[in-house]
Amino acid sequence: MTTSDAAVAMGADGWTAPAGPTTVVTQFARQVLATPGRSAVVEGDESLTYGELAVRVHRLATDLDHVGVQRGHVVAVAVPSGIDQAIGVLAVLSLGAAFMAIDLDEPLDRLGRMLEEADVRVALARPGAIDFAQIAVLSIDPAGTAEDPPFDLPPGRIGGLTRSADLACICATAGTSGLGRRPVMIEHGQLFAMLQGMDAVVDAHAAVVWLATSGLSQTQSIVELLWTLTHGHQVVYAGQLHDGASVVDAVRRHQVTTMQLAPSRLARLLVDVDSRAALASLRQLLVGGEVLSPVLAAEALSLGPSVWHLYGATESSGWATAHRVGVEDLAGPVPIGRPLAHVRVDVVDDDGRAVGVGQRGHLLLAGESVARGYLSRPKLTGECFRAAVSLTGQIERWYTTGDDVEVRPGGELAFLGRASDCIMVNGRLVTLQAIEAALASHPAVRRVRVENRTIGRGAAAVRATVVVRADARASVDELRLYATQRLRVQIVLMDIIVEPDVMRPAPTDPHLQQLQPH
Repeated sequence: MTTSDAAVAMGADGWTAPAGPTTVVTQFARQVLATPGRSAVVEGDESLTYGELAVRVHRLATDLDHVGVQRGHVVAVAVPSGIDQAIGVLAVLSLGAAFMAIDLDEPLDRLGRMLEEADVRVALARPGAIDFAQIAVLSIDPAGTAEDPPFDLPPGRIGGLTRSADLACICATAGTSGLGRRPVMIEHGQLFAMLQGMDAVVDAHAAVVWLATSGLSQTQSIVELLWTLTHGHQVVYAGQLHDGASVVDAVRRHQVTTMQLAPSRLARLLVDVDSRAALASLRQLLVGGEVLSPVLAAEALSLGPSVWHLYGATESSGWATAHRVGVEDLAGPVPIGRPLAHVRVDVVDDDGRAVGVGQRGHLLLAGESVARGYLSRPKLTGECFRAAVSLTGQIERWYTTGDDVEVRPGGELAFLGRASDCIMVNGRLVTLQAIEAALASHPAVRRVRVENRTIGRGAAAVRATVVVRADARASVDELRLYATQRLRVQIVLMDIIVEPDVMRPAPTDPHLQQLQPH
């Protein structure tokens, strides 16, 4: 590709997708050529332009090449969110390899099994962060050196090895205890198709400064990083963003325009005055990953930014539908909207027949962004990704989401809940049975009942009625913390009711004995 080719890819209104097969990395390379001096990624006091980022990516890709990483290999990326992570992801992709996002909080046996299934031989991590036999660990040089060349890399040096059908990444689904996290294989073409779909959502007519809030193990982070860097905008990393103060500081310091948040996290930010002011300064707020209640949507709208409600799955490479929220949506379930570009939807009943307007049905997804399938799980892939003949006679792969929706009169979709008995908590799916089992394993608990419910402006929540043994004691806070630790996900919206264990004395009168339930 020549510089003139890159100029053709840039239209008068900004970035437009070039004709023919394109991948994230080739589009990033075109952006580098078009705007080498523009700021690309910021973390704290460090900032890299597109040209500087490209040089660092090329340097790391060379190091990966020297240790044997080739097209089709899988490299584990276990570095915290930030500039190093951006460099790592792009370097792996530029070799035609795939990255596997590693959550170091995963149990070691599960983590080791995933690495073994993907045949990972190389990992990008900080020294001592990951220790598995047969895996070479590389660290990312935190700064450039005098040996770095000026930005004069030939275009083919970045993205020249990638093909649409190559594996781009392996990301685990949102499942947790009771619903095993499934590693999903996403190809370069599927990933790029999803990012193209987001063009209809993100307002890119003015400069976008996107504050990254998601970990790499979540597909939402792919949008934050790769949509931004393939469109010539800026992504900002500001640490772990555990509290409202860190979000407020990052938004004000970097003049952030765009954020995406789960409803539960948005609800926590809205209780703080400074956080509300920071959110009000945004141009766009993307909300998804959990149920968005009308009350929470109304609060978000009142702040001023445009609010979009998104729906998607790891199996669709990320977001699949979107809806710009308006005041007319606040009377009932907030719609999840229409399918993005390259996505097709179908809503069917239990027999696989299309349902009519206003009826509840199971949501199916098809299109260019639907993932390849589950790693090393051919049976499960066959069950969840089914082939069907389209109206044009072509064979399409449809992913069964496990979610129920209603088709509105205008064609919009409204989310009604999971077909299975589970809820989304802080970006992860948790089965009610798993919560019940976690609480029941507490030594003070005799029995427990868990039910799904919705509260106020929050998203999904659960109520647990716990009966504590007569000879033991357990507080609500203790039980909530115990369940959180067992499930490895923070159950912040759990309402626990502790009831005493009333031991019924054994009947002595034979007449009374007849009244006891059998």
